[in-house]
Amino acid sequence: MAFSVKNKLGFVDDNTLTKPDTTDPTYVVWNHVNNMVLSWLLLKSMHYDLAASILYAELATAVWKDLHDHLSPSNGLRIFLLERTVATLQQHNDSIATYYNALKSYWDELATCNPILSCTCGKYRTFSTHY
Repeated sequence: MAFSVKNKLGFVDDNTLTKPDTTDPTYVVWNHVNNMVLSWLLLKSMHYDLAASILYAELATAVWKDLHDHLSPSNGLRIFLLERTVATLQQHNDSIATYYNALKSYWDELATCNPILSCTCGKYRTFSTHY
């Protein structure tokens, strides 16, 4: 969210803002922003044990990809645990609001771990509404 709000998502997503040539007039600005994003990643977003492994990276995109590859290779176990938690969740003495908030938070996390894929055939809207 922070990258999107600051309009810097292109530095960490799918490399939409590629590194310009050093002779390009935009290189200085690009390099400045890339270094700023790297500092956000290294200094404000991760434990120092992780930061040490990427301390000398030159591109924010490379750091983002490296972290993604190493820290989220599979959500299978988390998805299983969330599905089991949702299936066995009980209200007990909780209020309806407390029970619903817990259930909704599990559903929301499950949706981020296991996103619905889109299609071009037009059936996606029906499936998404049903889901």
